[in-house]
Amino acid sequence: MKNSELRIKNKKSGNGRIALAFSILNSQFLICCLPSVLCLLTLAGCAGYSNKSLYPKDVATVYVEMFDNQSFRRGIELELTDAMAKRIESQTPYKIISNRDKADTVISGQIMQAKESVLTTERQIGRALEKKCRA
Repeated sequence: MKNSELRIKNKKSGNGRIALAFSILNSQFLICCLPSVLCLLTLAGCAGYSNKSLYPKDVATVYVEMFDNQSFRRGIELELTDAMAKRIESQTPYKIISNRDKADTVISGQIMQAKESVLTTERQIGRALEKKCRA
């Protein structure tokens, strides 16, 4: 604060006293209001947290239906269905079952478009060595 006071005092304009008063007012305002603003931000940030589970308790088993493929790329529906089932088994408390009638919930979907992007190319020819598919 002393550096800002010295800079304001060294100005040759007649507004030096007004600028000094505003800088002191601003610093007092910050000192008084900053703790309350930080407290409000802290409380607002904690409002969305909960100890409840993210997964519903009434669902234990899942049936993953084969995805309907509307794109021109064949076989992608098998890959996506398999990847979805593996991800659900490994990262959720749900069990994948093969009987639709005994499942608590059914996951189904439709693939409308599939795009490929090249990850690496061969230097001399420019041919794609690795591709990544996005559904």
